[in-house]
Amino acid sequence: MLRVTDLHVRYGEMEAVRGVSFEVRAGEAVAVLGANGAGKTTILKTVMGLVAPSEGRIDLDGQPLGTVGTAERARRGLAWVPEGRRLFPNLTVEDNLRAGAHGRRDRDAVRQDLERVWTLFPVLRERTRQMAKTLSGGEQQMCAIGPALMGAATGMP
Repeated sequence: MLRVTDLHVRYGEMEAVRGVSFEVRAGEAVAVLGANGAGKTTILKTVMGLVAPSEGRIDLDGQPLGTVGTAERARRGLAWVPEGRRLFPNLTVEDNLRAGAHGRRDRDAVRQDLERVWTLFPVLRERTRQMAKTLSGGEQQMCAIGPALMGAATGMP
């Protein structure tokens, strides 16, 4: 479970996030809604360790993430799919998916997760050897989500 408690984030004198708290349990989907500039991206960057909070606490499975770096957070199963379909356009669909598993050592689990991504997004299996830049917009979005699903060190749920 991901738990964010009383999160505050400042950029200099400006407080971008003030007192945000939420939980995400296994199997849940949680949406963060707000106007442009409301702090949604800042919250996600802080959860991922890309921005330091000025106050508050972030726990993953009961363990505090305060001093845990971004790479370790990803190894523990946190992933972020930034807007804009950031793909490697000149790599194949499969290579883009496998890039999300970079650093994982259990090749059998990586292959299983690749199968799960293809189950979730069957069109990507059909396009395995296709260059990512040639996919439709929706297919590119699926391909952008895939590496985040591949990144968890313990495999996907």
